[in-house]
Amino acid sequence: MVEKRLQELLNKYQTCTSYVDIGVLYTEEKGQQLPAVRFATHFERPASLRFEWSGQTRIKRPGLSKRSNLSTIITQSSNGFPTYYDPGNLEEPCPKFSTIREALLFDRPYSGWVVDIAVSILSADFEHENRILTQQALSSFQLRPDSGSKDYQYVRAFRSVEEEYTMTFEEEISVSPDLHISQFKQTRSIKKEDKKPLRSLDHPSYRSAQQRWLSQDSFALSDYRFEEVRFNCEIPPEVFLDARERKLDRSKILRFPT
Repeated sequence: MVEKRLQELLNKYQTCTSYVDIGVLYTEEKGQQLPAVRFATHFERPASLRFEWSGQTRIKRPGLSKRSNLSTIITQSSNGFPTYYDPGNLEEPCPKFSTIREALLFDRPYSGWVVDIAVSILSADFEHENRILTQQALSSFQLRPDSGSKDYQYVRAFRSVEEEYTMTFEEEISVSPDLHISQFKQTRSIKKEDKKPLRSLDHPSYRSAQQRWLSQDSFALSDYRFEEVRFNCEIPPEVFLDARERKLDRSKILRFPT
């Protein structure tokens, strides 16, 4: 049974007329938390979406820029095909997708999977495999007592056992009094007993990244902090247009709505 406040959170995300978030993904490196990705989401029912991010990535996108400092905008209006592009290099050819789901799935490993936090619970139209937050997942979170924070904090821990490795997860979700996700933190620790390559991954970027990661026992922290969240707000229609057509000023990246 999903705790009442978490169910209220789900209801708010799934029934809002529009939604905006802006935030930062932090990761841990050499014992320090460092900003890795800035992200923003704009969503308006029935099916207008803009998801964007910018930051550092060690995973190379097949056929796209080899720069480590990357940015991406994925946008779709309610009556058009999704567009996917790097606003820092509008001349670079970008992959074509027939659905927004395909574009989001392609972008997940590069953006730090931040797209899974909010977009996947906003609408069934954007559901995809391995979503981080589902009703089933939320039902396993337990309220942390006496957290000392004005936000409600929920935690859970679970283990995934595969043929090649065992991974332990600890997750924490913070919910503000007005029912938005203010922070989602995931800690992953992995124990690998042998060095066999993973056979279940068929995407080149997944394979290379995972095999580097699994070459030894490891630890990873992903800390998504939502700096600004709005529900039922007015979003300018140009937010959902293709930047290559609009010649979008780079200063506008991660700045909507102004």
